[in-house]
Amino acid sequence: MSVVLNLTGLQGAVTIVKMEAISIFEHDERFKSVERAKDREDLFEYYVEELEKKEHAKALEEQKDNRVEYLEFLKSCDFIKWRKVQDLLETDERCSRLEKIDRLEIFQEYIRDLQSEEEEQRKLRMIKDFAAYLVVSSNTSGSTAKDLFTDVMDELEKQVK
Repeated sequence: MSVVLNLTGLQGAVTIVKMEAISIFEHDERFKSVERAKDREDLFEYYVEELEKKEHAKALEEQKDNRVEYLEFLKSCDFIKWRKVQDLLETDERCSRLEKIDRLEIFQEYIRDLQSEEEEQRKLRMIKDFAAYLVVSSNTSGSTAKDLFTDVMDELEKQVK
C-alpha cells in the first residue's frame, strides 16, 4: 500500500489505497466495531504510519549491522588495496548486502583509521627515540617527568612575578 503512495504521491492514489483497505477489512469484526468512517480512516492511517516507521527503523538497523559486518570483513583481510578487496567482495555474503558506494565509503574510512593509527605509532616511536625523553624516562631514582615539568612551571611563575 505504501508503495503506491511513495511512487505516485498523488491524492488519488491515497483514495485508491484506502478503498482497497476497506474492501479487505470490511468483513472484519474489529473494522465493523468502529462506527464512524472518519475514525476508521484515522486508525488506518495511524496503522500505516506506524508500520512505515517500524520498517524504516528495521532497515536502518539492518544497514548498521551490514556496515559492521563489512568492517569486520575488511579487518580480517591481510591487505589494504581496494582492487584486492573488490575481488573478495563477489564471494563474501557480508559484502553483497551493501551498495557499492557504501562499501567504498566504509573502506575509505577504514583506510583513514589505519593511517591515523600508523601516524600515532610513528609519533610515539619518535618520542621514545628522542634523547631528552630517554634521559628523563631512565631516571628511576630522581624526579618524574611530571615533577620536572612542575618545577619548570614554578620557575617561570617566579620570573613573571
